Amino acid sequence: MEHPDVYRSFGHLYLQLAEPVIAPLGEARSNWDAFGRLARALGLCCDGHYAKREADLVGEWLAAGGPVTRGVTVERLRAEHSVRIGVPRPFVPFADGAPTPSGKVELYSEALARQGLPPLPTYVALAESAEHPEIGGRYPLRCHVPPNRFFLNSSFGQSALLRKRQAGAAVFVHPEDAAARGIVPGELVTVWNDRGRALFSAVLTDDTPPGQVVIEGIWWHKFMPGGRGVNVLTSDRVTDMGGGPAFHSTMVEVSRAEAAVETAWRHLSRS
Repeated sequence: MEHPDVYRSFGHLYLQLAEPVIAPLGEARSNWDAFGRLARALGLCCDGHYAKREADLVGEWLAAGGPVTRGVTVERLRAEHSVRIGVPRPFVPFADGAPTPSGKVELYSEALARQGLPPLPTYVALAESAEHPEIGGRYPLRCHVPPNRFFLNSSFGQSALLRKRQAGAAVFVHPEDAAARGIVPGELVTVWNDRGRALFSAVLTDDTPPGQVVIEGIWWHKFMPGGRGVNVLTSDRVTDMGGGPAFHSTMVEVSRAEAAVETAWRHLSRS
């Protein structure tokens, strides 16, 4: 809403230029400005990279796109709002083969083998799992952290109205797992592992499979009992394929919170 950007999307062949609707409010900064300030503060700036305007960056990105973006400029996007990329009609991307060294769909992947990964589709145990000899015995529950329907990751967590609609930060537990730990609905519980611990209200539901818990993200730390949210539990490790986040590969244990913590939290919630 507050800064220019260029968008591409799944499912269509168009680029779209988004122009600011309003000026940044308060102390708000765009991603580009924020990273530029961080780079300058850390002494990482070179060649005036962060001195460039966002429109100039978009132009450089389009110019580097090759035949696909030939003829697509910032000026044209500004005039037309969206422009189709330079691909044939109809677009049949694999008509001349797959984007692999052999040009075929490779069931056996030499590229994966060179990375030390299984070249054929197979099961590989997760780095954190219930079967892990050291982790599984201490932390038997797999923790999933999907977004909730009122926040957008950590965005909108500042809204008291949306926090009220979500009715507090909760951990969803299967009734069997709750019974084994003496946990009752609505009780304050501690979710913990070697990385940290955080407090949540327990919600018992058959929608969560046994052996797993679900914590909808992401509540800001300052709105959490004890001042710590789910990110103290998740790892910053990246996946072996793709280098993505591994925060769904998190093993935890859940236990009843201490009575003093429970009493303090109930008092704070009413105040």
